[in-house]
Amino acid sequence: MVILTHEDFSPHLNTTFRVETEEFGPLDLEFVELHRPTDGPSAFLPGGMREPFVLVFRGPAGPLLPEGLHTLGHAVMGDQEIYVVPLGPLGRTDALFYQAIFN
Repeated sequence: MVILTHEDFSPHLNTTFRVETEEFGPLDLEFVELHRPTDGPSAFLPGGMREPFVLVFRGPAGPLLPEGLHTLGHAVMGDQEIYVVPLGPLGRTDALFYQAIFN
């Protein structure tokens, strides 16, 4: 199992990840934000623990992708199993936002 870090995702900001769902087909999610608690290049804390980070994705206004583990496909990163939580529209009417927390 590969331990993903913020450095794996940062080059792919503003690119599309595709989620294939049985319920409503494919959904494209744009990777729009990367948050991390510290500055600097290190992706690992002392003791080999991964530095926490949060990804935010913007998807279509509907349908709502349910909270859970989903396979997100990316042209460069390939398929990644990521636990995604819906955040809602965040004040917009044309999109729904989702987050994935890595700790």
